[in-house]
Amino acid sequence: MATACNEYEQDLVLYHYGDLHGTDRDQIATHVHGCAACASYLKELATLLPLTVKLDEPAEDFWHDYSREMRHKLAVFQEKKRWWQTVQESIRPWTIPALAATAVVALTLTLTSGKKHSTPTRMPTEDQVLMEVLPMAENLELFNNMEVLESIDLLELIGSLDSDAA
Repeated sequence: MATACNEYEQDLVLYHYGDLHGTDRDQIATHVHGCAACASYLKELATLLPLTVKLDEPAEDFWHDYSREMRHKLAVFQEKKRWWQTVQESIRPWTIPALAATAVVALTLTLTSGKKHSTPTRMPTEDQVLMEVLPMAENLELFNNMEVLESIDLLELIGSLDSDAA
């Protein structure tokens, strides 16, 4: 690959594309006529740059293969059913009431069989009732005594206030 003069390299690309005008264009043209390196660089640009712009168009076989492959993929996709489509197709108009009735029967059996048939327990005897109430009665007597003590404290307080006032 030919190398151009460093100071003219960028201008040579512009000269090739015809983007230089006036004195700049004339100056590069006179330099190219006098410099063999820049002239060969300009020739290489003329051969290489059009290759970079060349369109890359795929062959006709590519488009046929691509079209066939896409049709095949679309056909497979359309054949494949989603899970909800399968469920929807399996449900017929009579299946919904049948499933509802089955659910009601299952709930009824579950709720009624879960209940234990309780037999009435025997009634406690009077002694058992008395034994349960006795601790509460003792606590009741204690509470009554506490109320009396509070009343006595209140009376003493009132009595001391009366004696101070007099």
